[in-house]
Amino acid sequence: MRNLITILMCVLFWSCSQKTEDPEIIVNPKEPETQNDVFLFDLGLFCCKCSDSTTIERSWDYPVKPGTEEWKNFHDNDGIVNALQIPEDILVSLSTEELTEICLGYPFLHYALYFDRYNDGLDKLFNDFNGVRELFKREDVSKELIGWYDCQIKNLTIWNREGFDTQKGMVSIKTPTLEALLSRVSSDYKDVLRSLVNGYEEKLMYSDSTSYKSYLNFSARAHIIQKMCGQCLDEIPENERIYLLDAYRRALNDNTLTIINRLSYQLIK
Repeated sequence: MRNLITILMCVLFWSCSQKTEDPEIIVNPKEPETQNDVFLFDLGLFCCKCSDSTTIERSWDYPVKPGTEEWKNFHDNDGIVNALQIPEDILVSLSTEELTEICLGYPFLHYALYFDRYNDGLDKLFNDFNGVRELFKREDVSKELIGWYDCQIKNLTIWNREGFDTQKGMVSIKTPTLEALLSRVSSDYKDVLRSLVNGYEEKLMYSDSTSYKSYLNFSARAHIIQKMCGQCLDEIPENERIYLLDAYRRALNDNTLTIINRLSYQLIK
C-alpha cells in the first residue's frame, strides 16, 4: 500500500528535494496524463464528510479544474493559483461549513504532504490560497475540521479490503491532510487532541498505519500539546522536538512517540 501511494505521488509531483530547496516550485500545471494524476488531483477527494452524508449546496465552485481544457491553457503556477482564488465579496459571505468544504476541494490542498517538511507545504498553502486564510480566521474552524476528520477515521475500515483501489488511496491521503490542518487551529484544543488520539487508536488496527504519513498524527498532537501546555514537550530532546514540530519527513524516536501518547492521554482527561 505504502509503495503504491508513493508511486502515485511521484507521478504528479517533482522530487521532494526540489520543493525543499525552492518552495516556489509547485505542481506542474499541465493536463494530468494518467488516471492516477486525475485521482490525486480530483476535487472529489473530500466529496462529503461521511459516506452516508450529502454535500451542502455550494454557492461558489472553482472556475478552473484539473483535466479541463481551461486548466491545460495555463502555462505557469501563478496563473492557476490566481484563478483559484475566491472572490472577496463571496469569500466573506460563505458560512464556515461551506467554506470548509470548498477549501477541502482546493486542487493543491494535498501539496503539503509532498514536502520534506510538511510545515513548508502548509505555509505555502496559506500563502497561496485566500480561502484557507479566511477559514482559519473563523472561530468554528476547529469544529468543522474535527467533523471531517472523525468521519474519515470511520472510513479507515476500507483498509480491510484486499489489494489497492482508489478509495483506499483517497482515505490514505485525506486523513494526514486533515491532521496537518488540525495542527494549525487556535482553539478547542482539547477536542482537537481527543479527535487526533481517536484517529491514532483507530490507525493501530490497520497495517497501513505504519505508513510514513502516520507520524503526521504525532506532529499534529505535538503542536496541540504545545499550545495547551507550553513546557510539556521539554522532556523531548531538542533535536527530536524540532523534527517533531516541523513535521519533518523522517522516523521519530520510539521514546518521543511514547511521550506524546502519555501527554495526550493526560491532557484529554
